[in-house]
Amino acid sequence: MKYIVTGGAGFIGSYLVDKLIKENHEVVILDNLKTGTRENLSDKAQESFIYKDVAMALPQELNSICEGADGIFHMAALPSVQFSVENPINTINSNLISTVKMLEVAKKYSIKFIYSGSSSCYGDANRLPISESDMAKPLSPYALNKYQGEEYCKLYSQLYEVNAVVLRYFNVYGARMTNTGAYRSVLSIFLESYNNKQPLNIVNDGEQKRDFIHVSDVVDANISAMNNDIKAIMPFNIGSGKNYSVNEIANMFGGEKKYGEKRVEPKETLANIGRAKLLLKWEPKVSFEEGLENVFVRHNRMASAVRAAIEAWGLSLCAKRPELYSDTTSAICVPEGFNGNDVAKLAYQKYNLSLGLGLSKVAGKVFRIGHLGSLNELMVLQCLAGVEMTLSDIGISISLGTGVAAAQQHFQKTSQPIVLKEKFNAAM
Repeated sequence: MKYIVTGGAGFIGSYLVDKLIKENHEVVILDNLKTGTRENLSDKAQESFIYKDVAMALPQELNSICEGADGIFHMAALPSVQFSVENPINTINSNLISTVKMLEVAKKYSIKFIYSGSSSCYGDANRLPISESDMAKPLSPYALNKYQGEEYCKLYSQLYEVNAVVLRYFNVYGARMTNTGAYRSVLSIFLESYNNKQPLNIVNDGEQKRDFIHVSDVVDANISAMNNDIKAIMPFNIGSGKNYSVNEIANMFGGEKKYGEKRVEPKETLANIGRAKLLLKWEPKVSFEEGLENVFVRHNRMASAVRAAIEAWGLSLCAKRPELYSDTTSAICVPEGFNGNDVAKLAYQKYNLSLGLGLSKVAGKVFRIGHLGSLNELMVLQCLAGVEMTLSDIGISISLGTGVAAAQQHFQKTSQPIVLKEKFNAAM
């Protein structure tokens, strides 16, 4: 089967692409990389990646790309409520215009269409759990545009017999959550703060509750919707059917909390997923505790590999004790007589490798390697290889390959991360 995935280099889209390729489907990826990254894509996926802004693309361009496809997974969007409040025009273009353009393609070639909607369309629900029949009450341009996209799916189904299925995602999380820019989720923000030993910034009073669903379950829902013969105009809730307050999540992380920023957002979300279970034959498999702990384990694993490389080089971390180590970034001390800024500059100029600089009191004394966000084992190894060459070029005495080998050994030993639940159970 041939599938088109718009936004296929993004958080959810890249996981869907991985699954489709694993099932031996032909996949074409369209993405403008505003929120996605090519690093999310496997080598196989890179072969079918097309840099394309769907909202700006000419109809003939999209027709040429999509002709002969069996299905379209439309995931391209700017997925941020706050960004939409500040940039409504950009949000309309990315989230609504792109949807209509892809529906036109689906109409022209009779392609099944799976639309990534959002539970944000419910706003402040009158009752819980929220059912698909409950009234939409969008509270932001993002929520409104996603709901309007649903209505266009419904319209195209009624007028043109497009087989369109709408999935309303609740709060999706997983290892490739972005940790930068306007599209960070509360989990990625907490994770970065936790790893940097900083207070957890909590919006409003922290009692707002969210239904979190693991990205692998969202991928399964998309595939179930594509493979199911049902032609559904009404949407499907894709959530876990269980919710947690922001304060409860903060307690899972532990550490200091900081309350400050006020935002307009729904007080509570909780999905009724009965319709998806019945008609799509889908239900979530990953508990929130398991999924979140795997995020912790994954980032610790990446950071530990970097720390193993640093030790093999004979260099030291700026953080002098293990309890001070960060799973977000490693600041590496350069030997006396060398400047960390020079290391970062040479790495970028010669190997197109971006390293962090030392700031304030450690300016020039260290350079930094980041290891949080969209990162996998091979990307870490590539970075370490570039650092080794840079250090050797600049005259710091190391043996090429030692750090890479140490990281490889760490990855081999930890290839099956263990899911630990104790601290989450204790926090609840």
